[in-house]
Amino acid sequence: TGAANPVSAALPHLLVLPLKQNPRVQHAAEGLFDLAFADRDAKHIMMDRMAEILVVELLRHLPDRGDVATGMLAGLSHPQLSQALNAIHHAPEHPWTLQELASLATMSRSKFADVFRQVVGNPAGDYVIEYRLELAKCLLRQGKPVGWVAHEVGYETASALARVFRKKLGVSPMAWLNEQPHARAEHHE
Repeated sequence: TGAANPVSAALPHLLVLPLKQNPRVQHAAEGLFDLAFADRDAKHIMMDRMAEILVVELLRHLPDRGDVATGMLAGLSHPQLSQALNAIHHAPEHPWTLQELASLATMSRSKFADVFRQVVGNPAGDYVIEYRLELAKCLLRQGKPVGWVAHEVGYETASALARVFRKKLGVSPMAWLNEQPHARAEHHE
């Protein structure tokens, strides 16, 4: 959620998309609208899934239109950077080095660093940290212990994760969690 989320940060502020340009997007939108006005059992569950399908179809369509010039989505649509980004997303706990990521992208270290910063909008190391933080926030909201979360997102100790939280967010993981209105009720139940 918010600007720190790599997906929402990659999206344009305003998007106008004629549905006829993409039949899958049109089909998903029409299905969602039909459900909204239908009187059916489990309507809200079905609408949630249809909304997810619509968002996925939109996300698949945006880079092709050129609406996403920088950010994670632009990186995922880049033929070489996508290899490195997918690796980060599939193994955030791995101690990624610039050389490893450059090798995955079949680029030299310096070329990878330049292209990553230009396309994604920030250095690869910063992207890894921000991605880990977003993942850590999700896990903390689910009530997972800080030590377990730290290991899941690539930090050896809860203290290491807490240092990154304080540096980037100004608070400890638990202080951050207690500031979250929805997580507070779930965490203390």
